[in-house]
Amino acid sequence: MKSRLKARLSFANVVAMLALFVALGGTGIAAGVVPNGSIGTQQLKADAVTSGKVKNGTLKAVDFARKQILKGAPGPAGPIGPTGVVDTSQFYTKAQADARFLRGTVTVVASGTVTSGSFGSATATCPVGSQVVGGGVEPNNVLTMGVSASYPVVDGTALISQTDGQHGPATAWRAFVVNSSGADAPIKVVAVCAPIG
Repeated sequence: MKSRLKARLSFANVVAMLALFVALGGTGIAAGVVPNGSIGTQQLKADAVTSGKVKNGTLKAVDFARKQILKGAPGPAGPIGPTGVVDTSQFYTKAQADARFLRGTVTVVASGTVTSGSFGSATATCPVGSQVVGGGVEPNNVLTMGVSASYPVVDGTALISQTDGQHGPATAWRAFVVNSSGADAPIKVVAVCAPIG
């Protein structure tokens, strides 16, 4: 029996039998060819896919679980870029800014004489187009002379004559002084004026 089987085993017979076996296997694995869709998650063993089996640059961040990709430490700061040139042609000097917003001021001084044993006044008037923003008075002798009134002049009349409420700009500063000395004495009234508008 063995001798008869050996006589029939030839290279051609073995190849024919293998071909028949593969043909009867249907879509089985032949000649190392793996059909598409034949291997899934269940066919992969644990830790079967290693770094060496993955082509570099093919995975994306979304392929990794959350917090699996850690951010590295920040790199060193780059060099500081060139400093730009500041255009100062549009800058105001302090004097220009003051003149623009305060529009400058003019100080007007006026003199007066107060008769001995009486009282007198003096008025410092701003130039046309200006208004009073401050003022005051100084008597010649503060020991024998007293200031009885010092106020901005509105509409050319005394402050006591004005009605309550808003008025136009004051245009002068006026002061009254009492002289209790034995001789006539001078006083000086000052008005600080600024352009109207």
